Amino acid sequence: MNISMSCHSHKTTHLITCTRCSTTAKTKQKSLRTRFIMHSFDVNNDRGTSIAKHFNLDDHTHQNVNIIATDQLPGSDNISLLNKETHWIHTLGTTEPHGMNIKEQESFPISIRFK
Repeated sequence: MNISMSCHSHKTTHLITCTRCSTTAKTKQKSLRTRFIMHSFDVNNDRGTSIAKHFNLDDHTHQNVNIIATDQLPGSDNISLLNKETHWIHTLGTTEPHGMNIKEQESFPISIRFK
């Protein structure tokens, strides 16, 4: 199945990668554009998020941010988005110290198997 996604796509999961060191994070949001704006604000204002902390390291900048939409789940609820995000966090191993996700999200166990 091919799904066309853009920055205006809603109910997406996305992968954030650092182009400098290849560290990754997996996140979800109703709108990819909204989430990117939020991450940019956090990085530019050195907020305490794991994304902001990473891209404010001495040898990193906001220009090292690469973001790719990976899944779109139209008509889904937040639990389905969290399940999909959790699936990718576990599959890609994006929790600290190897990635930028700070927790395993055990409070949202995967109740649906995604292919």
